[in-house]
Amino acid sequence: MKPARIQTKVTLTRTGLQIAKDLTFEEWKDMAARFGAAMASAAFVIGDWLVYGEDHFHGQKRLPGFEQEPIGSARIPQEIYDEALRLTGLDRSTLATYAYVARRVPSSLRNEHLSWEHHKAVAKLDEAGQQRWLQIALDHADSVFGAVPTRRLRKSIIAGRLLTPKEMLIDPADRG
Repeated sequence: MKPARIQTKVTLTRTGLQIAKDLTFEEWKDMAARFGAAMASAAFVIGDWLVYGEDHFHGQKRLPGFEQEPIGSARIPQEIYDEALRLTGLDRSTLATYAYVARRVPSSLRNEHLSWEHHKAVAKLDEAGQQRWLQIALDHADSVFGAVPTRRLRKSIIAGRLLTPKEMLIDPADRG
C-alpha cells in the first residue's frame, strides 16, 4: 500500500506522519482539522463499508477460499470479516463493533456533534430510545466535553434517567 500524500511536505503512512520539509504554523494547524475529521468518521465509515459488503456481496459471489461456507447468517459472515481483516489491518473485535454500531444506528439518527462512542452507547436501544438519548447527550452538554460524557450517558441509560455529575462521583465506600 502506497503512503498517502497530504501535501508535498508531508506523507501519512500506517506507522505515522513523515514531515519532509518544514511546515508553517498555518500548514501544521490546517492538518489538524483533516486528521480530526478522519478519526471522527473512521469507525462509521468502516462499519458502513462492512455492512455494505454483507448486504451486497454475501451469497452473490463467494470470496476465494470461502466457496463452501454456508449462507444465511444475520451477521457479517466469516469471509467478509476475513477479507476486511486482510484489507484494513484492524482486528476482528474492532471490525465487529464498528459493524454492529453502523447496523444498529441508522445514518438518519447519527449526529456529527456527538462522538462515535455516544452512538455506540445507544446502539443496543430501539430507534426511539436512540433518538431520545442522543438528544439528551446534546441538550445537556457541558463546557468541558461539549456533550454529556459517554460514561455518564452509558450509566444514565442503565438508570433510565440522566444522572447528575454528583451521582457520577465514585463512592469511596465502593471498593469495586
